[in-house]
Amino acid sequence: MKKYTDRTIKTVVRAATVIAIVLLLFSCSSGDSEKSEASNESRGAYSMPVGGIESITVDGTDYYFGYSHIEDRVITRLFSSADEISDYAAKAMSQRDGMHDKAYWLAQANANHLDSELTDREGQTISLTKLNDALLRLKQDSDLNQTIPSLVIPSHLGYLLEMNCNWPDEEPPLEIQTIAVRLGLEADDRSPWLDESAAILSGRSPLPKGASFNDARTLFLWYWKILVENQDHDWNSQLGFI
Repeated sequence: MKKYTDRTIKTVVRAATVIAIVLLLFSCSSGDSEKSEASNESRGAYSMPVGGIESITVDGTDYYFGYSHIEDRVITRLFSSADEISDYAAKAMSQRDGMHDKAYWLAQANANHLDSELTDREGQTISLTKLNDALLRLKQDSDLNQTIPSLVIPSHLGYLLEMNCNWPDEEPPLEIQTIAVRLGLEADDRSPWLDESAAILSGRSPLPKGASFNDARTLFLWYWKILVENQDHDWNSQLGFI
């Protein structure tokens, strides 16, 4: 009876050991799986655009958009409400510490609407009506010989359009480069072309000797056309530039 009892005990012990090993292996496998899933979730969060919510007010209408302060670029279309973009951000945007819920994004949208991280409240308030009126006149007058004082591009608008432009990878035509030089600009640096030509056309800067208002008009319209037609996230049609 004692031998039978010892044999039984040994069998039970061996069985218990096997079960313990199996459970241990399962636990390790499960842990690895959870770590893998967590890692995948983390990678998923950071594969999304990392940025914050900013806003502008155009002709009395509020717009909200995603902006990457790390890359200095616009990362979303324009949304018509803080609620709408917060819902989007909770699903498709992240910050450096990962994803956040809608309430978090809504609080940020409301805060940055009043206190932008890109500009002051005055800079956020943009009038397109005056600009479009000036652009219409500029396009219609093919023999321009006087200034258009209302042709002023709000600085914050110009900045956002530049940060949202998918500029074509090609050199400006030789004719355009020649005009830029006549206006006192460098042919191989187009970054100041829009602002400088607008300043001449509006009368804020003098017309350089040997150049004409039509030179400034041609350079401005060439640059403006490329800038607005190559806006990412459909900003061009949303804002309705002329």
